[in-house]
Amino acid sequence: MRPVKYKSNMEAIPFQEFLNRTGFNSDDFGFRNLTGIKHIVSPTDLEKIFMVNAMPMPYLEKLLSKIGTLSDPENKIYAGAKIKLACVDPNSLLLGQKFVYRKNYTAILENFQYLFTGFAMPRGIFKFTPYLIIGQDINHQDVIAHYLPPIVEIHQDKSILLDGVHRNFIAQRSGNNPETIIIEGVKAPFPCSPKSWRNIKVVDKKPKNLEDRYFDLEVGLFRDLKSIGIDG
Repeated sequence: MRPVKYKSNMEAIPFQEFLNRTGFNSDDFGFRNLTGIKHIVSPTDLEKIFMVNAMPMPYLEKLLSKIGTLSDPENKIYAGAKIKLACVDPNSLLLGQKFVYRKNYTAILENFQYLFTGFAMPRGIFKFTPYLIIGQDINHQDVIAHYLPPIVEIHQDKSILLDGVHRNFIAQRSGNNPETIIIEGVKAPFPCSPKSWRNIKVVDKKPKNLEDRYFDLEVGLFRDLKSIGIDG
């Protein structure tokens, strides 16, 4: 049986453009020599990995603070927000997405554990914390990738899953509590109406229309994760 593969639709970001967008400089990465780095890419676009490094919290906070919305990239909705890591029960979360895509969660189950083969890493994706990864892409260019665990926003008394639906679906069905980034003090409403897991369907095809993928979608409030190299 052929493994189900998942490839990101995040476009590679030229490294200098990434520095311009985020205000980072080479010292923020903790490495002395980054002159050969060409792009920021998705972890699934890595062909070879040289180093996997725990992401410093100041780097994570600064990275998230550069996220805007689709309608207003300058509205940095996480600037000044409280950001922490915790293991979260998926059953405690609400979701804005209407479906879980069978191909995506199958690809995670079949392939993701092999991403960090050869590294002294926790077993299984639910223990992964934020990582900075240095490697090469399919063109043998030196690149950097960000791995982030699921992201949850707190709105009043609601914990709403922003990113990581498929990982949390697997966790919910297998009784795991994944490492999760929790953000409090978000400067924008959530882009869709949050619903419980019982409203979510497993599908073999993604709905064609964007509005059919989310509950009461406001497209302009989408968080533009990919613009700063987060494969949401």
